[in-house]
Amino acid sequence: MVEDQSTFETYFQAFRAPGEQEPILIPVVRHPILNELYVLWCDITTCFPRATRVQYTNIFVPMLKDDRLYRAKPHGIRHHPDIVLDVIYGDWVSSKVIKQKKRGVIRGTIGGDAIHTANDGESIGDTIDGEGGETLDMSDSASATTHHGADDTLPIDGDDILGVSDWTVQVEGRSVQASVQETNISSHSASIGDEDLGAVGVDGAVGEADVEVKVEVEVGGKVEDEVREKAEVEAEAKVETECSARAGSHTTPIQQPKSTTERSPETGHPLPATPEKEDVPKPSVALKPAAAKPATTEPPTTMSIHEDHLRIADVVANRVKDILNIQNSWWNSYPKYFCFLPVLATTTETTATGMTTSGDSLDKISDKTVFQLCNYCDCGDVASQKDPSHWTFGNSHTDVPQEHLASIIPLVGEFIVAVLEMIKYRVVAGDIIGLFPESTLDIHRRLSLAIRFFELKGVQSCEKYVRDNLAGSSSGMLDPVALPSQEQVHDFWRIIKRRSWMTHEMMPHRIEGGHIAWQCMLHWFPTSSTESERVLGELMDRTSKDIEYATETGAVISTVGTLKRAREVFRLVEALSITTILRMSLQWELTQDDEREIAKEIVKVSVAAIHITVQRASAVQDSTNTGLGYGLVPLVMAAFQNSKLDAFVLLAPTPDERHKNYISDERSYIVSSFESPPAGMVALISRRTGQDERVKAILRASDAALAVKSIRRIAQGFHNFSQLEFTRDCADMDITITFAAPGSGKPGCEVEDTDHNNRDIVSFFESRQWCDEIKCDFDVISDGAYSRLKCLTRLSMIFTLAQDRAKVREIIRMNRNLKTLLLYNVVHDDPSQIFEAFKSLLFNHPSIEMLRVEHSHYRMAPSMFTWSNPSDPAKMKVEMTCHGGDRLQAMFQRYAPQIEGLTLERPRPEDIAVLEKSSRLKKGPMALRRMAILWVNQMEESVRHDLKTIILRRDIGEVVVVGSAAAPTSGNREGETGSRLGDSRSKSVTRSSLDNRNKASSSGNISSTTACTVMADFVIAVRSKITMLTMCDGTHSKLFEELEQIEESLDMPRLVSISLAGGWDTTMFGCAWFEKLIKSKRPGPYVASSSGGMPGPTPSIQLENIARTSVITAFHLAQVAILPEEWDRLITYLDFSQLVNFDVFQTNAFNLRTLFKLADAIPVDCGRLAKFTVHDGRISKEHAYKALFERFRTKRIGKNVRILVRGMRFY
Repeated sequence: MVEDQSTFETYFQAFRAPGEQEPILIPVVRHPILNELYVLWCDITTCFPRATRVQYTNIFVPMLKDDRLYRAKPHGIRHHPDIVLDVIYGDWVSSKVIKQKKRGVIRGTIGGDAIHTANDGESIGDTIDGEGGETLDMSDSASATTHHGADDTLPIDGDDILGVSDWTVQVEGRSVQASVQETNISSHSASIGDEDLGAVGVDGAVGEADVEVKVEVEVGGKVEDEVREKAEVEAEAKVETECSARAGSHTTPIQQPKSTTERSPETGHPLPATPEKEDVPKPSVALKPAAAKPATTEPPTTMSIHEDHLRIADVVANRVKDILNIQNSWWNSYPKYFCFLPVLATTTETTATGMTTSGDSLDKISDKTVFQLCNYCDCGDVASQKDPSHWTFGNSHTDVPQEHLASIIPLVGEFIVAVLEMIKYRVVAGDIIGLFPESTLDIHRRLSLAIRFFELKGVQSCEKYVRDNLAGSSSGMLDPVALPSQEQVHDFWRIIKRRSWMTHEMMPHRIEGGHIAWQCMLHWFPTSSTESERVLGELMDRTSKDIEYATETGAVISTVGTLKRAREVFRLVEALSITTILRMSLQWELTQDDEREIAKEIVKVSVAAIHITVQRASAVQDSTNTGLGYGLVPLVMAAFQNSKLDAFVLLAPTPDERHKNYISDERSYIVSSFESPPAGMVALISRRTGQDERVKAILRASDAALAVKSIRRIAQGFHNFSQLEFTRDCADMDITITFAAPGSGKPGCEVEDTDHNNRDIVSFFESRQWCDEIKCDFDVISDGAYSRLKCLTRLSMIFTLAQDRAKVREIIRMNRNLKTLLLYNVVHDDPSQIFEAFKSLLFNHPSIEMLRVEHSHYRMAPSMFTWSNPSDPAKMKVEMTCHGGDRLQAMFQRYAPQIEGLTLERPRPEDIAVLEKSSRLKKGPMALRRMAILWVNQMEESVRHDLKTIILRRDIGEVVVVGSAAAPTSGNREGETGSRLGDSRSKSVTRSSLDNRNKASSSGNISSTTACTVMADFVIAVRSKITMLTMCDGTHSKLFEELEQIEESLDMPRLVSISLAGGWDTTMFGCAWFEKLIKSKRPGPYVASSSGGMPGPTPSIQLENIARTSVITAFHLAQVAILPEEWDRLITYLDFSQLVNFDVFQTNAFNLRTLFKLADAIPVDCGRLAKFTVHDGRISKEHAYKALFERFRTKRIGKNVRILVRGMRFY
């Protein structure tokens, strides 16, 4: 009997005997050593004299065991509250051998021979089939294993009512353990290295034990509980007799301690008593395993498995401490905790009468095992909820095949394993017990199998960490699991939704702090009020035409035609606590009084997001005076005032019916509206949750400059905003102000806008030391707009030198904190004249950092001329990306020494002649560090000659040569991009079409042979300086033949990037020159050859500085046939530890062995790798995918790395 000191309550265990209608209650006691509630076996036999066993739904309930899995004395069973246990009558059998004739048997001998199977030579346990898939067998209920060895197993931490009968006897410290197992037998067994689970069997070497029990069971069938019990009782009785004879009588007398028991506030179940301690302040969030720790009594053995179990639980607690603090926002359409559990196969048995009965679930994961997406409702976070959370499974048709998990594991694999272990080891946050699984028979078994499955896929687990003795001591801990990024979580749920693995029977419930808890209907109805149930019933009534409730998004959607009905909808929404989104369409012409009434309701409503569509969008005088000429200002201000509102979308009708917004998912629509404002947008407002609750607003303005000052006054200060943007449908000016966050470390970021009625906004930004960014985009500057802008930090505008010169000068003069000036020049003025027009102002400007002039071209990338640090002539640098139609002579004459980066596409001869003169050594040093020559084969001979001279004359760090071996044809460059240039500085460069309308020189019609000769001549001439070689069209073998004629063509010591795309009439190494080139780039010392064949002066110091050849870091091939033996040689030539980009598309099919070699060639630490892609237009089979995944999972791949093999993405 357990007594409570305040209420003296007694707890009972209910039993039902055969033939009895009503259950019989037996009082429970607390074990004197284990400190657990249990029922004495002698009390059971007193009430039921012929009782031999206790079971629940045909499952044996084992005796209470201690940490070593020995029967605890005094004997008894654990207390199972709210469950009626069945008492089974029978006879005590003392036969030494028990036999049961069935087909297909496994004989387990304890103390004798090892297990023999019905088919000789077949192994029992884990099997991994290299071709047909893998089988994971965990018939020992695969719980966490200690670090002592594979034979040590932990007690089940979930429900005590198990479908497995494991028992252990002890003879003077030597244990004999028999496990009746449901075993998967496979004729093909393969080792899986360090992660091999080991064969699951019975150890026959038991030393001096005299006990022998033989059990015959059906393979894959259901073991008779009575057979297990009789064998167990006989073995236990014999061992206890022997132990008593050797060690003397040391049985602990049966005691009935008086201890204090409290009832759990969540479940009403008794909690284990805890020893009295001094009062310690309780932390706000306590991480702990929910299972009670054993009493401090010293166990009989030196090592306790229960201690290791607690050790794993401690590691789990540290591992998941960040996960327990997750708080979902309204835009998260999923609960906090989710995982995958295997769907275990179930055996069937046909009886003599023809009836089919279900047997036990098989304890294994085979290659055909599917998984269920399991969600935990967040009901434990709801203050009014007392019951624990529970599983929510999808329907059977939403089961997840294992191959689909391959794309999920890289995204949230560690998170899923952490959740699985958090549930298995009952790690909870504070006093909210919201993570206990239901009392299902196989839940613990499925958890253990899932954890081991993800371990095999390369995901770290706490069990494996302890099992491999990585911790080293009890204080060793794994680092907490890094929470998945928003992008990773969104990608994961995008996969889930695409495959219809949806969250079922859960609704978002807004809780304290503005967070969202996904509450299940099972828990919501008992805690909801009658009014809430009535409102929900009304909203979900499909006969109502003007209002409905979407359960998956928690959105109330209504279309109202009167102000009275609008008020009623607001009342219904306020009464229903689970509402997160309100979407309302007002189908009448709003007056100003109507606007004020709607605004009052918006201020009071408690929802996360509001989406309102109105009919009236005409301007009124009050709105025009504020610069918000589209009206509806009261509604916008009400959204600012409601601190509970996270998002507000206000739309007006559009004259074009095609722009009407169709909304399938209200949550996604609101989120995407802030990325791309919808048609008819009047206002978009979002408020950040957490410590920084500032507002981001996008407002439709008629006068942006006036609206900035008006919103400052209406919102009572700029410090309430994180970003403020004003825009128009046909915008002549957009203004975006980004305010520095408090605590960001920027000087002045802590200053608040207290003088918000002052219309001088410049003084406010000065008080904040200009830590904020004010960006203005003009299409056309009106005559008076620019004069009111005095606080810009960034300006971009459409510009012509003749019309806008004075306006830009005035803007530069007034905005003393202007940092960036972007001018889109549509008439192709001379860029040097544009800079000279503002040169004096820029030299004296205190903060200007960059001036950029951009020219647009027909079907070509824009030309860009960028001056950085224009206020300091000594530090000023120039970047140029130019085409043949640009005016370049003055640029080269004036700024050649300051040019740091230069990209040229078919320049005119007179322009390059000026550049060649400016680059002569007597002109002094040049800052040129990067130079890209595009389409060498299309340039005139004089242009190519001058470029060779410039490249060889100056020490340029990066030289990119792009050309083609094909004869130029009209339009053959259309649509191509310059992404293969590989360098981020060249992203803006695209391959132009040959039929552009610029006045560029042409080399005339040439043949492909001539193109190859021209390209080869240029490459050979500048070979010592080339760092990147790109060929896009034509037959490369012709080019290689031209290069092979010159032996020195292989002397490319600086070459680090090769990109070849186009036609191949041979295999990759069918041309000896290309193989020699790649072979020469192998790691190792390299001595550059003489500069024979190079035109122009070549200072010897340039070649002497090259001590060794540079290895290939970027390798791109396309439309080429590669033989397996060529792959073998290529792998030896490349240094995969230095590769950054590897991209190959071959025309012939890949050999599977080649793919394996490529995967093995990537080093374990591949920190430099950014992209690895190989493809042949085909898809690998499932077994190949699994084998490749096993190889790639051992690599330590960094973030944002893309690995794609035959269309299968691994990272």
